[in-house]
Amino acid sequence: MRGMGILSFLPGGLILLLILSSVVTGILYGIDKTRRF
Repeated sequence: MRGMGILSFLPGGLILLLILSSVVTGILYGIDKTRRF
């Protein structure tokens, strides 16, 4: 992953990545749930 090099220099890079991934997962889950029904 190319983004890992940039995140390693940021103090809260890991926390930011976790928050971002959780938000994206929530959005994708909501879209998938909407399409399914």
